[in-house]
Amino acid sequence: GHPLVGTHWVLAALGRVSLREPMTEVTFELGVGLRKATLHVAGNSVTQVVTDHQPPQFLATASSEQTERLAAALHLPAAAIVETGKPPQVVSTGYRQLFAPVRSLAEVAAINATGLDVPALIDLCNELDLPGPDIAVFSMETSLPGRDVHMRFFAPHQGIPEDPATGSASGGLASYLVHHGLVPATPPMTTIHTEQGIEMNRPSKVTVLVEGTVQQIDMVRVTGDVVQVMTGEFRW
Repeated sequence: GHPLVGTHWVLAALGRVSLREPMTEVTFELGVGLRKATLHVAGNSVTQVVTDHQPPQFLATASSEQTERLAAALHLPAAAIVETGKPPQVVSTGYRQLFAPVRSLAEVAAINATGLDVPALIDLCNELDLPGPDIAVFSMETSLPGRDVHMRFFAPHQGIPEDPATGSASGGLASYLVHHGLVPATPPMTTIHTEQGIEMNRPSKVTVLVEGTVQQIDMVRVTGDVVQVMTGEFRW
């Protein structure tokens, strides 16, 4: 996700990576294994980072009863999810998360990130074999032009009521959209632009590249731009 994007940028800025224009490939060892990233380089600086995710796994799907409980925990009417015609589902491109479609942008925007029924979400996620309520709620209606989907991401068990930009969830969301036909696939590559963080007044755009077909997604790549906002020093 985005911590990895930032780490690639910092290591390059510190001279720990030998940069070659126009692109430099690097490999990180992560908890999920070896992962490649492509650094776009101009003027000996990194302008963009593209990280490889795992091919998606489409895991547990919420039942009708679980969908109603999910809506209640988000303080939404059950119809807000049910009327999308698509199920809430756990998807992983390296990290499992629950993706819940909502029928309108207004209903997504109305969710109170600090007012969620967290105990109910924990119980539901346990039933779906999801460690902790990592939940992406999305609508196909968007606030900004040039975006394909509007997302909010909640991880209250990690002390994160809401995240303004979630690279790990963007990969899973794009996979869900292609898999369920919410975005037309354009093999060999489908490009999806997500918007997030608008309700926090921290708007972000994430571009996801989905390689493959509806039947078989072979690779998911998430792009991110980096801007240095502060520097600091640790002493010990």
